[in-house]
Amino acid sequence: MQPFNGVSSKYLQNYLNWYAYKNQINSHKATLKKWFIALIMSSNGYDVFWQFKNNAMLIRT
Repeated sequence: MQPFNGVSSKYLQNYLNWYAYKNQINSHKATLKKWFIALIMSSNGYDVFWQFKNNAMLIRT
């Protein structure tokens, strides 16, 4: 739990999900295409896409 030091408990599940996907991709050596397919197939894939897009815009500015 060291990487999550200072993470709000409200968002902790999102971080845990992200690290689970990251570990799954690394352990299976999945390509970026497979990750996007999994994201699109998920029930909230569209919402996650827009969250990434909006957060990327916030980071750049």
